[in-house]
Amino acid sequence: MLRFIPIPQLSAVWPAVRAHIQRANDKLGERNTPEELYHALRQGMAGLYLAEEDGGIFICQKVVELDGSATCFIWLTVGPVLHNHDKWHRTLESLAQQIGAVRLRMRSPRKGWERATNGYWKVAEMTYEHELDITHERIEIHPVARPLAA
Repeated sequence: MLRFIPIPQLSAVWPAVRAHIQRANDKLGERNTPEELYHALRQGMAGLYLAEEDGGIFICQKVVELDGSATCFIWLTVGPVLHNHDKWHRTLESLAQQIGAVRLRMRSPRKGWERATNGYWKVAEMTYEHELDITHERIEIHPVARPLAA
């Protein structure tokens, strides 16, 4: 069972949550700082769910896709919840349905999720990044949208 942590209660649980996030970052490489996740939670851009009987943490976000469908994006999963996949998959599916989502999505630096979860998770995309060279000359951006020339 997951327990949603409302924003007014976030400060009370944050030290333990932050420690879990930091351990995950230390192990897997930093993907999101605890401060970035805290900001997203405080702003209501994501939700914090505690798996109290297992001591695990989920940070999830409802994402509305271009076609209007919703995705439950699992931003972070830490703790021993990873050892009981079937139970937590059912729980996450229920959470996704409650928020009106039609799919679950996650990204992970860990290889083997598909194999470790007996095919529950399928590789759907790779994330590519390009670091910008910020030494180039800056282009002025006007705050007022202008129509493109034909």
